[in-house]
Amino acid sequence: MPFFDRQAYEAEDRHAVQDERWSVFTREQIVEKDNSWDLGLIRDDSVLDYNDQPDPVDSAEEAVDLLMSVVKELRALEVRD
Repeated sequence: MPFFDRQAYEAEDRHAVQDERWSVFTREQIVEKDNSWDLGLIRDDSVLDYNDQPDPVDSAEEAVDLLMSVVKELRALEVRD
């Protein structure tokens, strides 16, 4: 499936396009979102279970700990004059 679907883009009736990557929003739907073009991403539970994500603070702390241990190992490899 190509990234860009010319048939969907050039369709006379975009509501009839059968492609989950192509969405059509009415002016009323855009107004409901406070005229924002950010209408949200399509949730795909087959890719990732969003409810099983760790706390962002915990993830950040783990990342910092890992980076600090890597820095410690790199400093141990430094060539001293």
